[in-house]
Amino acid sequence: MAGRERPDNVRVGRLTTSVVGSYRNATLSQRLLLITFLSVTGSAAFCYAGYVLVGLPVISSGVGGMVALWAPLVTPAVVAPTIMVPLERANRRARLLLDQVEQARATLAAEVLDRQRAQERLEYEVHHDHLTGVLNRRGFFEACQSRPDVPMTLCTVDVDQFKAINDGLGHMAGDVVLCALAEALQSCVGRDAWVARIGGDEFVVLDPDPSAGRVVAQCMARWQVALGNGTSCWVSASVGSSFLDAGQSIDEALSAADRAMFRQKRARASDRDLPGVAVPRLADAEVAT
Repeated sequence: MAGRERPDNVRVGRLTTSVVGSYRNATLSQRLLLITFLSVTGSAAFCYAGYVLVGLPVISSGVGGMVALWAPLVTPAVVAPTIMVPLERANRRARLLLDQVEQARATLAAEVLDRQRAQERLEYEVHHDHLTGVLNRRGFFEACQSRPDVPMTLCTVDVDQFKAINDGLGHMAGDVVLCALAEALQSCVGRDAWVARIGGDEFVVLDPDPSAGRVVAQCMARWQVALGNGTSCWVSASVGSSFLDAGQSIDEALSAADRAMFRQKRARASDRDLPGVAVPRLADAEVAT
């Protein structure tokens, strides 16, 4: 039984929705005709049924008979338009006002969203390096102010012979090397680590992992960078690390890591001065296989 009633209820609901939708989409004249017709029909049916119930004739002679006959028809035909026209006009003005309010709300919401996105984009650009996408110097030092109160490993990374790369392979190749270095650093450290570019070719890593110094040094020992057009070059970076204790100044740890990094860089520079070791040049770029 309930299963048979449910489709009936659905059909009634759909019919009601269709009728209401048709009425809302109708013009003022169509609505006026419909309401007038329903008012006249309802009034006549109600009054004439009342006459029959109380024993009065529906059609009779004289003025009273004419009034009794035509009053149920004429009265709603006059009253319905008189009441409905102002109501429909007021309703139309109200709908127009609501549409304007909704449009203004949507416009305001879009403007607020655009400003929020612009603010987020500006905030990102202020704290991130435009070339590599990692934190910049300002973003790194601001992030250090809210770092966890635990010992951390601080690493400084500097590309070996970066000027020679720029001079021999071009500045676009230098940019590719910097982006590749930033990507390599982010892939070899943990998710809780911060990677930042604080200078031209100088990067820093702050990682709660105590073995981060060794991991970063291994990662930066030597890797191949694809330069495009089927060419690539081998690049290395010097790494220095220090431990940043809870409550210790970031500047102290950074100075210690810089000293360790420059010691390694000087050692590598002396190795490159040996016979048979040359700085990168465009002719030295290898064809990637």
